[in-house]
Amino acid sequence: MKRIAYPQLVFATQPIALHVGVSKRFVRKVIQQYNCQGEIGLSTPGKGGRHNCYLSLEQEKQLIEPFKEKARRGQVATAMQIKLADEQECSFLVHKTTIYRLLERHQWRKIIPRPTHPKKDSNAVDEFKKTSPN
Repeated sequence: MKRIAYPQLVFATQPIALHVGVSKRFVRKVIQQYNCQGEIGLSTPGKGGRHNCYLSLEQEKQLIEPFKEKARRGQVATAMQIKLADEQECSFLVHKTTIYRLLERHQWRKIIPRPTHPKKDSNAVDEFKKTSPN
């Protein structure tokens, strides 16, 4: 196998790392990739992504859509109900933190009813208690 000769890049990694905002190790890795493979070595895809997901984003949207409808009608949609629906969809048990991350991905947040009204007048409540029949 014939090795292609690319122009070798030799730099001081510390100033580059400080200027770009990455580690020296990452700068050395990029330079090494360029020295070994040329420009093609720099155009590889990154490491990020959802590689270990149970459902795709589209399937997750379809899963929580009925619960959105319930919430629009004023009914309470709990994480446990969504967990059971997810387990039925996946056909295996799913941990509850998986459901909480799913809900966070789709911009759901925990909303619970207030225990008291913010403009509640405690004197009026006490008066009502005194004058109302048991």
